[in-house]
Amino acid sequence: MVRPAVFSFTQNNIPTFSSLLVCYKHVVILYVISSFQGRASSPSLKLWRAGKFVGVLTDNMVVCYYCSTPMKKIISQIIKHDFTKEFKNFEYEVKFDIKGKNPDLFGCLKKIERCFDGDSRFIPHKIRGGDKLITQAVFYEKNGIEYSYFKYRDAKMLKVKKHSIIKTKKLQHLHHRFKRHNYFLTDLKVRLKKLVLSAEYTGNMVKTRVKDFVLDACDGRIYAVAVTFCTSRNKIQKQFEIEYAGYVPGFRGFKKNNKKQIIYGLLGLSNYIYKCIPKILQPSVERKFEFIKKAYEK
Repeated sequence: MVRPAVFSFTQNNIPTFSSLLVCYKHVVILYVISSFQGRASSPSLKLWRAGKFVGVLTDNMVVCYYCSTPMKKIISQIIKHDFTKEFKNFEYEVKFDIKGKNPDLFGCLKKIERCFDGDSRFIPHKIRGGDKLITQAVFYEKNGIEYSYFKYRDAKMLKVKKHSIIKTKKLQHLHHRFKRHNYFLTDLKVRLKKLVLSAEYTGNMVKTRVKDFVLDACDGRIYAVAVTFCTSRNKIQKQFEIEYAGYVPGFRGFKKNNKKQIIYGLLGLSNYIYKCIPKILQPSVERKFEFIKKAYEK
């Protein structure tokens, strides 16, 4: 494995091209990719050492290194969902409302995909057909806990969620909020019977979703980027969601079981996409459960 020294620069201390050559004595800066063409990111420097590609200098002047595993193998792992995840009982996600006159479900996903053209840090991996999912979900509530019953790929599931909001400080002129969900799958027949008798029925909706995966080349973490259109009665909710999905091992920058790194990764990716298409995205914390409650209000 290539083990170059890691250099980090702030935006107030950006080195000149000549000083970069001095800093990276054993790294050859081969060329600069221009990405100023109406997009959010800045140019990225591709770094090579001993004839091997070792990483990039990103727009925030942090060096990201790819792992020694061939990218072709990494792509195959991601497409097959062959990766693991820390904090399996939690979900970390960012939500945006999709606003204005928008294209259809796949049209929204394509707009998001185009944000990554030429980027070196965030690498998209498209799933055939957008891994399209259409499912009906029924919601209940008991003692402030949310229950949702639905089918996923013909498997019946009951998801139990407790919510908390993680607020972050202002970063690059945008406030983000994160949801953390504690959820688990349960013995359906017994629990569902008890739930119907003891919990309050909230409502139901039909959810249509398409998604891709995005790899962060700095640490090997993977994020699901999804467009969801939900309908309940005569109301519709259109949202874009970014959720931490797991990681591919072997990346030098990866820190296992590090919640702070996951949150900052979500911040970086959500900021990047928002700055690319701000006209159609609005930061949101509205849950599906809250959308259902509004739809069923008398």
